[in-house]
Amino acid sequence: MVHRDPAEELWCELWQPGVDITRKMNAIFGLKEIGTERAVTLLCAALLDARERSVLVRHEIAYVLGQIQSAASIKTLTDRLIDTDENSIVRHECGEALGAVRAFAVRPILQKLCGDAVPEVRETCVLALERLRWLEEKSTNEERVRETSAKAFKLFETVDPAPAFVAPDDLEASWSNAELGELLLNENEPLFRRYRALFTLRDRNTDDTAGVIAAALRRDTSSALFRHEVAYVLGQMSRACTLPALESALADTHEHAMVRHEAAEAIGAIGNSSACDILRRFLRDANVIVRESCQVALDIAGISDDCQFMD
Repeated sequence: MVHRDPAEELWCELWQPGVDITRKMNAIFGLKEIGTERAVTLLCAALLDARERSVLVRHEIAYVLGQIQSAASIKTLTDRLIDTDENSIVRHECGEALGAVRAFAVRPILQKLCGDAVPEVRETCVLALERLRWLEEKSTNEERVRETSAKAFKLFETVDPAPAFVAPDDLEASWSNAELGELLLNENEPLFRRYRALFTLRDRNTDDTAGVIAAALRRDTSSALFRHEVAYVLGQMSRACTLPALESALADTHEHAMVRHEAAEAIGAIGNSSACDILRRFLRDANVIVRESCQVALDIAGISDDCQFMD
């Protein structure tokens, strides 16, 4: 009996006729868990394949490549980032992934795109460069970099676009939740510092810090990219007290689709019956990214016993 490579089986799943968005997402994250060189090659091929029309799927492939952190993905991620015909949400995710992969060699491209016409692309490139600069500054103390990264990974199993503040290196690590909340909402501060405040609050992981972050989702008017990251972090924390803020973001048809997408998936991560009721209301939203995000979010919430899918 011939046994097919598990990565090849998941790759084939992506291209099955009529396969729905949830099965595609499960295949993508299955390839992430495999994480081999072959899995990376297949994910890169999928990101470049013209057959894949879903922005959400392409975005998720780029995210997963960043999380795997393989240098073999740098060229593909760069090609998608510089393609101005590509959707801005996908381009953003490619830029963030390059920061995650530690793609020092493409800094000139990131610097050039700091002047991109699309706000979420140029802001992402600034953040990626700041992450690379932070890594470079810490390179004389590689153990400290590993310690800082490992702490967040242990808690949330993600490679983040900015590090949390950590004592003794960062005075801000001793700040109160309220002080970090002020930094979070200070539009005069560099976005990288605001992100660092965001991940510091996340790592404290209490209802109080979740409330501070949720307030930023409601109050920020400076950056869709920032609000999308805030919603993403709330999904990681999965605290029911943030459901009203997430519902408000999802329901706002004037909000950027990237923010509504992350709000939907965060609601799915909370996964209680109220969360599922909210998601069902948007399964027929006018925006395809939002519709697909709600489908995926209901699949995420399916682990909850009190959540039942609609027919």
